[in-house]
Formats: sequence, structure tokens, C-alpha cells
Amino acid sequence: MPTFASTLCWPGGGAAPGFGRWQFAREPAGLAGTSQRVGAAFRRRRRREEASPRGGLWVPSGAAMALVLAALRVLLGGFFALTGAAKLSQISAPVSQQMGRVGEVEEKWESRKSQLWKALFVQFAEVFPLKLFGYQPDPVNYQTAVGWLELLAGLLLVVGPPVLQDISNFLLTLLMMVAIFTLVSLKESLSTSIPAIVCLGLLLLLDVCQFLAQTKKMVRHSRKKTPSAFKEPWT
Repeated sequence: MPTFASTLCWPGGGAAPGFGRWQFAREPAGLAGTSQRVGAAFRRRRRREEASPRGGLWVPSGAAMALVLAALRVLLGGFFALTGAAKLSQISAPVSQQMGRVGEVEEKWESRKSQLWKALFVQFAEVFPLKLFGYQPDPVNYQTAVGWLELLAGLLLVVGPPVLQDISNFLLTLLMMVAIFTLVSLKESLSTSIPAIVCLGLLLLLDVCQFLAQTKKMVRHSRKKTPSAFKEPWT
């Protein structure tokens, strides 16, 4: 009857290499090394998941994300604040001319710009989206409302609190959608619609970046509350 010792021997006799007391003495060290490798693998996987919390989509680090958001807010907010101020200044241009503006050339240029803005908003009012429901705004009031909306929303997008920044982003996005709809209704060329399309794309990009930043914070906060089962290597 074969014994346990005979199973550890080669057919020709002698102990099988790798077995015996030497092998059993090294076995705990082998298990410890295996547990360390498994723990290291899980830690590497956890770091990859923290770097990409949305299942393979690359998300920049916290500092890079904050820099991108700040740059987009300053760029868009400054642009809309300037365009809004330009619209409001053209409304008040005739008043400043009556108060005595120096130079006939400058007067004619300002008057021409003011008339151009008024003519544009007359056309914009004719294809206003709510005209289908029986409402057509006055061109001057329309220009004033758009100017103040761009000015205030642009300033809040740069220096406002997070809640007002989100509201400003939403209002400016709606405004750009209305602008694109207006230009399409007037059958303008594609080159005329490019500024509104670019602004709409940047506003949507800012919205997506803010959503990714909030998602990343939520994932990190939830992982801090939930301890990992493989935080330490097996012993």
C-alpha cells in the first residue's frame, strides 16, 4: 500500500524535488507574496477608477478641472458682458448726441451703428419664437432686455456664486438657442450663425465640465465613507 512518503518520491527512488520540509517551510512566504500582489492589483485598479470615475471616460485632475472651468467662465462671461454693454450703449447713443458730442464724423458713426442695431432687432422681433403664440416684442425693448441679460449674466458667470453661475449659464444657453433660431428663420448665411454656434458650444462644454467636476467630488466623498476591503494586503 503506498504511503504518503512514497508519493513524494520519483519512480526511480528518492524524494521528489520541491517537496518535503523545505517546500512546506516556504509555503507561508509564498502565500504572503500572493496576497501582497493581489492587494497591489486592487489598489492600482482603485487608483484608475478614481482617475476615471465614469467608466473609462478620462476626467482631468482637480486642479486641471478647476483651471478649465475658470478659463471658460472668464472667457464667456467677459464676451457676453461686452456684447451686452455694446447693445445698451447703442440704445443711449442718441441721448448722448443731444447732450453735445464733439465731432461730426463720430456723431455720424454712432448714429449709423445705433440705426443698424435697431434695424437688426426689428428683424429679430419679426421672427421672435413666441410670435406663434401671439406675442411680438417691441424692437427697442427687445434690444434692452437682451443687452441687460447678456451684461448681468456675463458678470455673474465670472464673479457670481456657484448657484448664480449655473443660472446664468442656463439663461445664456437659451439666449444662444433663440439667436440661432432667429438667424435660421431669417435665412442668414452659415457664417453669420458661427459666433452664436461657437458660444452655444462653449456654454454646453462649461456645463459638461461642471457636471463632471461635481460627479468626481461625489465619487470621492462616497469612497471616503465606504472603506475598501482590499485597503491593506492580506497577511
